[in-house]
Amino acid sequence: MKITYPIPERVDHTDDYHQNIIHDPYRYMEDPNDPRTKEFVEQNNQLVDSFLTGPELEFYKVQLEESLNYARFGTPIKRGNTYFYEKNDGTNPQPLIFVRETIEGEERVIFDPNELSEDKTTSVIHKSFSHNGKYLAATISVDGSDWQKIIIIDLETKIITDELIWLTLGTAVWTKDDSGIYYGKFPDQTKVSNEDKRKYEKLYFHKLFSSQDDDELIFEPESKIQGVNPKLSYDGKYLFIEVSESTLPENMLYIKNLELNTPFHPVVNSLDGANYNVINCVDDTLYILTSWQSPRNKIIKISVEDLSKSSDKSNWVDIIPQLDSVIKSVFIANKQLVVVVEENVRQIMKLYSLEGKFIIDIKLPTIGSFASHERYGNPFFGQVEDKEIFFGFNSFLFPVTIYHYNLVSHHLQVFLSPDLETDHDNYEFRQEYYQSKDGTMVPMYIIHKKGIAMDGSNPTILYGYGGYNVSVLPQFSSTILTWIKTSGIYVRTNIRGGGEFGKKWHEGALLGNKQNVFDDFIAAAEWLIANNYTSSQKIAINGRSNGGLLVGACLVQRPDLFGVAIPQVGVLDMLRYPFQQDAGRYWTGEYGNAKENSDHFDFLSKFSPYHNAIPANYPATLITAAEGDDRVVPMHSKKFAAALQHANKGNNPILMRIETKAGHGYGKPTSKIVEDEAINLAFIKKVMGF
Repeated sequence: MKITYPIPERVDHTDDYHQNIIHDPYRYMEDPNDPRTKEFVEQNNQLVDSFLTGPELEFYKVQLEESLNYARFGTPIKRGNTYFYEKNDGTNPQPLIFVRETIEGEERVIFDPNELSEDKTTSVIHKSFSHNGKYLAATISVDGSDWQKIIIIDLETKIITDELIWLTLGTAVWTKDDSGIYYGKFPDQTKVSNEDKRKYEKLYFHKLFSSQDDDELIFEPESKIQGVNPKLSYDGKYLFIEVSESTLPENMLYIKNLELNTPFHPVVNSLDGANYNVINCVDDTLYILTSWQSPRNKIIKISVEDLSKSSDKSNWVDIIPQLDSVIKSVFIANKQLVVVVEENVRQIMKLYSLEGKFIIDIKLPTIGSFASHERYGNPFFGQVEDKEIFFGFNSFLFPVTIYHYNLVSHHLQVFLSPDLETDHDNYEFRQEYYQSKDGTMVPMYIIHKKGIAMDGSNPTILYGYGGYNVSVLPQFSSTILTWIKTSGIYVRTNIRGGGEFGKKWHEGALLGNKQNVFDDFIAAAEWLIANNYTSSQKIAINGRSNGGLLVGACLVQRPDLFGVAIPQVGVLDMLRYPFQQDAGRYWTGEYGNAKENSDHFDFLSKFSPYHNAIPANYPATLITAAEGDDRVVPMHSKKFAAALQHANKGNNPILMRIETKAGHGYGKPTSKIVEDEAINLAFIKKVMGF
C-alpha cells in the first residue's frame, strides 16, 4: 500500500557542540504537549492501524494468546514455615500472590494486584514480606512508570496500612523485628528544579503505621547524584548501604552496627571501577562479591572486627578467587555459598563452603538460565540457616519452572511447573560463533524448527542488546515460541557490551568502543546470510531500550543489510539524552556526554541514529515507544521517526507507534503484551510477504 506520511514542521534550531554546529529540526518534539508533537503522534498511530488491517495481526494475537495461556510462577519466599509466591494462571492481567502454610499445603490467594486499578495497568514490581509473614511491602508501578510507591499491606485484613512515595525502582528492607522498613527516597519532585530531578536520594527508616513525614533520615550520600541500596544481615545486626552514581557496575559500601547504633563505617569509600555487592554477614564475617582486581568477579570475606579497625584491603581474604567463567551472583543458605556462574553463555550453579571449598555442582535440566516471573525479582530464595533453596530455571524451549533443592541430601525436585507443552522434539537451538569486524569471536543462539531448509529463504528475527553488563541468556519467551512455530528462525546475539564474559566484554563497548556493538550485530547478519539461513530481505532486527539504539544505529549504517527494523523504546538522540529525561544522567558512564566532552561528541555524533538519518533507501521500520516511559522518554522515537520518514528515498514503510498507559515495558497486563508483540510480528509478516 502507498503510504502518505505526515509532514511535521522542520525548525531552524541549531546547537554548538565544541564549535560544531548541529541541526535539530525536530527539537520541539521533546515537548510532548506541543500541538505539533501531538498531531505527529496521532497521525502515525493511525498509519500503523491502517497498515495492519489485514489478517496478519489477528493471526499473531491468536497465536500469542495461546502461547501465554499457561500457569506461570515466581520463586517462593519463605517466612517461618509459610511460602509466598506469584502466580498467573494464564488469564490474569497481573499475577496474583499466593500463600501455602506448609511446603505441600493448599495454595490460596493472599493478594490480588488486579484490584489496584480498573484497567489492570498497576503492577507489583517488587515484594518484601515481613519476617513474621504478616505484612507485605509492595513496590507499585502505575502505567509502567519508574516513579513508584511502596504500599504496606496487612495480609490478614487486606488493609493498606502505609503508603510511601517518591522512589524509583525501590525495594523495602524490613527490620528483624518487623517494626518498619529501610528504603531510598527522593525529594518531592514537584518542588525541585529540572536540574535536580532524580537527585538527592537518601536512605530513610519508616516505622510501621506512621506517617511518611515522620520517617527518620538514616544516611545521606556525599553527592546529590549518588543513589542508595540498603541491605540487612540475616540476623538483623548490620545494615549495609551500597552507594553508586550511575549504571556502571561500581559502588561504594558502608556498614552500620544496629545493635550498638554505631555510625556508618566505610568498607569502600570511593568509586574505584569495581562493584562490591554484599552477600551476607554470618557470625560477624562479611561476604562480598566483587570485581576488584577480578574482571570475572570473586568472593571475599572480611572480619567485621578487623573492618572496624581499618578499611585497608589487606584484611580482605579471597575465598573463591576469579574463575575461568563469570561469577554472576551468590547467596548463603545452610551456611553454604550458593554460586551462580555464567559459562559459555549459560548459567550453572555450584555449592561451596563458607571457607571456599567446592562441594558439588547442582545438576540442571538443560542448557539455560535462572529466572523469576517477578519483575526485578531474585530468581533464588534461601535463608542463611535454611536447608532448602528455591529457584526458577528456564531455556528457549523450557518455560520457567520452580525447583526445590535440599542442601543436605542434594535432592532436586520440581516445586511448581507450567502446564505448557513446547513439543521439544520439533525444535532445536544451538550456539554458533562468528567473527566480527575486528576479528573478535562472538557467540549467538539460533532457534528454529527441525528440518527447515537452509536455502536462504527463512524469515529471521535477529535480536540484540549489547550494553550495561547485561547478559543475553537462553530464556523462554512466548514471542520466540510463536515465531519459530509459525514463521521462521529466531537468533539472539551475545555482542560486546553485555556481561556474558565479564568486565572486559562489557568495556569492549563502553564510550568510544560503542561502534564494536554495531559491528558485532552487523557481522551476525552477514554470517546468517553467508551460511544460507536467510537473506537480507528476510532479516528483521529487533532490540529494546539500549537494544533500540543498537537497531537504530545499524539500520542507518547498513540500510541495505536488513529487510525490517523494529527499534523499541530506544535511546536514539545520543547528543541530547542526558538532559531531556530524569534517568539519562545515569548513563553517561556507558555512552558519554557530548556537551561536556569534545571526544565524546566525536564518537556519539558518528553513531547517533537521529543525527545520521541521511537520505537513503531504508528497510521497513516500525519505531515503538510509550508515552508514559520516564526512563527512555518517547521524544527519542518521535524525533527519529520524523527524521527517518523525511530521509527515506525508497518505498518501504517507515512507521511509528506510541503506546498509551504504558512505560518502559515492565508491569504490562497480559492483554498489552499480546497486542504489542502481535503488532511487531504482524508488521514483519506483512512486509516480508510470507
